[in-house]
Amino acid sequence: MPEKHEPIKIPARLSPGDTIGIIAPAGPYDHDAFARGTGCLEELGFKVLTPPGLLLSLIHISEPTRLDLASRITSSA
Repeated sequence: MPEKHEPIKIPARLSPGDTIGIIAPAGPYDHDAFARGTGCLEELGFKVLTPPGLLLSLIHISEPTRLDLASRITSSA
């Protein structure tokens, strides 16, 4: 007997002013390309949210240590 599936739910379209969250890649990435991409999203009117420590991704350290460093940097600013 064929398995029944729920219909696909399509989320509402994003609108200017909505927030788009960016997660950290698993490895090093091109920071300039990332900045251009987030800049394009902001030019379209979106808010861009990135996790603390994302810009520290070129430093190969554990995630808990990276988050600790990020929190120290942001709290001292």
